[in-house]
Amino acid sequence: MTEVIKLSKVSKYFGAHIKAVDNVSLSIEEGEFVAIHGPSGSGKTTLLNIMAGIDSPDKGRIVVDGVEPKGIRDWVEIRSRKMGFIFQAFNLLPTLTALENIEIRMYGIVKSSREREQRAFDLLKKVGLETRANHRPTQLSGGECQRVAIARALANYPKFVLADEPTGNLDSKTSDKILDLLATLHQSNQITLIMVTHEKDIASRATRVLSYGDGKIISDIQSSF
Repeated sequence: MTEVIKLSKVSKYFGAHIKAVDNVSLSIEEGEFVAIHGPSGSGKTTLLNIMAGIDSPDKGRIVVDGVEPKGIRDWVEIRSRKMGFIFQAFNLLPTLTALENIEIRMYGIVKSSREREQRAFDLLKKVGLETRANHRPTQLSGGECQRVAIARALANYPKFVLADEPTGNLDSKTSDKILDLLATLHQSNQITLIMVTHEKDIASRATRVLSYGDGKIISDIQSSF
C-alpha cells in the first residue's frame, strides 16, 4: 500500500527538558484509521501538528504523500489540496453560516461559486445537517458544530484527515455519534484518518492504535474493531 505519511527519527523539544516528540519513526498507509492514544501532556498533539506542518520538528524527516515539504509554500499546497483537519474546539467562523464555513475551505481551489455551494451542501447532507445550512455556529449544538467541522475537513476531497481530540468538547452520547460518523466516512470515502485522543475507548474505534507517552510510541497494535 501507499505511504501517506512517513516520519523518520523525528524530535521536537520545548525548552531543555521537555521532549514532546522523541526520535519517533512512523509510517501510515493509505486507507488506515489510526488512533494516537495517550495522557494529556504526552506530546501526541505535537506529533499530530508535525504531521500537519503546524509545528516544525527540531530533528528528523517527514514525507507526506511522497513529498518532503521544504517550506511554508509546500505545506500550504499539502494542507489545501491533500489534508483535512478537525479541531477539538471546532474553529468555525462565527459570522458565517454552516454552508459558508464549508465553502470558505474551497476558496482558491474551486473557482466556480456554484460548484462550491453545491459541494458544501452535499457535504452537509452527508453529515445529516442539510436543514441547518443557513444556521450560524451560535445556533448549532456542539455536536452539530463538529459535524460542520468534519464536512469542512472533507471539502477539497483530501487523501487524509487529522483529528485532534474530535470528541473532547462533547458529551458521551454525542461523542458516539461523531465517532460513528467518522468511521462511516472513513469506510465509504476510503480516506486515511489519524485521530488523537486521551480516551482508551475512543481509541479502540480505530483499526490501528498507537499508545503514546513521554514523546515516544510505546506500542503499535492493529485493532479488530
